[in-house]
Amino acid sequence: MAPDAKVPAGGKLQLTATGTFASGATKNVTATATWTSSASSVATVSAGLVKCQPNHSHHDAYATISASIGSVSGSTKVVCEESRY
Repeated sequence: MAPDAKVPAGGKLQLTATGTFASGATKNVTATATWTSSASSVATVSAGLVKCQPNHSHHDAYATISASIGSVSGSTKVVCEESRY
């Protein structure tokens, strides 16, 4: 999976979750979604706000950020760039 966003080490990124209903109507569900990170040592997420941890590994690090409501979910891959010295 190619990254969908690059964030500097120690940086933040606000994601938005949008629900699409059978009628075609859409609604921002960012605040009500359950958010998770596949690698909390790389990036944490709360209410869609992704925070990349300081990264001193000399290479970019990846985390998949997911939002779900009930049985419906979506995800995106975030790259937390290595710390620049």
